[in-house]
Amino acid sequence: MVDMTITNEYTLTDLLRSPKVVTEATDRVSQLVIHRRNAPDLLLMRADRQHWVFEGAQAVARLLTATWIHLGAEDSIPALDEAMPWTVYLSEAGRAEFFAELSKALLASAELNNFAPVGQVLSEWKATAAIRVDPELADVLSRPIEAPTGENVPEP
Repeated sequence: MVDMTITNEYTLTDLLRSPKVVTEATDRVSQLVIHRRNAPDLLLMRADRQHWVFEGAQAVARLLTATWIHLGAEDSIPALDEAMPWTVYLSEAGRAEFFAELSKALLASAELNNFAPVGQVLSEWKATAAIRVDPELADVLSRPIEAPTGENVPEP
């Protein structure tokens, strides 16, 4: 039995010098992290395993959304607050809007096999909650933007 929770780490040099050794490691672990100098790390995994990851994520997205629809937003929002405690800093209307946007993003992402939009929704709403918690930041961001002077912006 393969322990699918293990992640091995290699360098890009390891992959270039011994591609067979590194790629065969994907048969023993769920994923490999390939570290690169001066660049973000890469994630290497077998395509069949990635398929199962998306299948699971799709099932969870559909189940959550269907549950939320059947319960209704009013009964689902307390569960959302429990799962994502930072949502208590959103207004009541904001939590309802977040709930609706997250539901749509989950369903659409499940259909597209791309959950990056869900991450974006979460990131944007977390930023909104952070602004509501910090009165000074909220004040700065709610000020009107000064009219442009018409001057060219100097190159950095």
